[in-house]
Amino acid sequence: MQRGSASLIDHLATVRTDSLVREPERLDAAFGETDGNGLADATASAGDHDNLTFYVHKGFASSDAGFRSFGQCPCLLQSKPRFRGVVFLDGLLFGKHDSAVSSCLVRRGTMSFHSKDSREPLSVIAAAFDQFEVRDLTHILEEGIPYFPTHGRFYHLDASRSDDPAVMFQILMHEHNGTHVDAPAHFMSGVPDSDHDFLHSVPPDKLIGPAAVIDVSKNPPHLLTVESLLKWEKANGAIEPGEAVIFNFGWHRKWRTGIEGKAFVEQWPGVDRGVAKCLLDRRVRAVGTDCLGLDCSGSAENPAHDCLLRNGILIMENMAALDGLPQRVFLIAAPLKIRGGSGSPIRAIALVPKAVENGR
Repeated sequence: MQRGSASLIDHLATVRTDSLVREPERLDAAFGETDGNGLADATASAGDHDNLTFYVHKGFASSDAGFRSFGQCPCLLQSKPRFRGVVFLDGLLFGKHDSAVSSCLVRRGTMSFHSKDSREPLSVIAAAFDQFEVRDLTHILEEGIPYFPTHGRFYHLDASRSDDPAVMFQILMHEHNGTHVDAPAHFMSGVPDSDHDFLHSVPPDKLIGPAAVIDVSKNPPHLLTVESLLKWEKANGAIEPGEAVIFNFGWHRKWRTGIEGKAFVEQWPGVDRGVAKCLLDRRVRAVGTDCLGLDCSGSAENPAHDCLLRNGILIMENMAALDGLPQRVFLIAAPLKIRGGSGSPIRAIALVPKAVENGR
């Protein structure tokens, strides 16, 4: 290994972020002795530093050699990296390599910035978004949609007035109509905490981040067990802390309005307590399903709601258009900020890399 690579590892493993930012000359010294191959060597030899963060400055990574080094760093770019992330200093831009590098790092959620020009980080993010297809995972809200037997229906009522030229409608609905999210207060054995368990207190980034998509739609069981979950992880990689998990039972295909939607509310599948406990152990941020509930129909104990919601893990239900998603996507879902809300409709979307979307 080159001397610069060893120096780089020493700096990244032992020096705090704030001191690096305050003392950029130390950063320059570390990277100044390291070419593109040196960075690849450094990452390959950093097995003892599982929480390593790379600090990259513009002069190094904007060069062709610097870009190639990212391509040679499987620890940074694969689905299961050993490294905590990449921090770009001095408003780093990759020039002609903007999209390829930034989209990969944004998809993995490993990019952050220290820049005097606030426009530069935004331009990198804009370039990254150009590398994604946006998939809508939300059912249309309209009268006649399926609803839980003990919940109210959705109504869209004409609210136009003769003394106002605007076209207006009034919405009358249950919090848990359509594609929606359950807040912790929705299902708790004790008294909900008004400052933490209702929807108005849920952080807005709770439903933004990487998500694992578990597709069991070819042969959906009525009750998914932890054995099936572990089998999926063996084939697709472990579910990481902070990821959301979305189950595709193929149930979204049954979504219809009126009498044709009756099949959607009958005998829907769900997950057992073992799956819920496993996801709790994985420290996921949210769990979604395309069914009417995450617990299967007829469940008396509702183990998934009990285990997840009382531990602050949100549940998304009635998700749509899950077929054809890759095993990993970037999820963005926005609930309404309802004070005292036990749930809310959401507009859920998945960002899918175009390379995956086009089958490359």
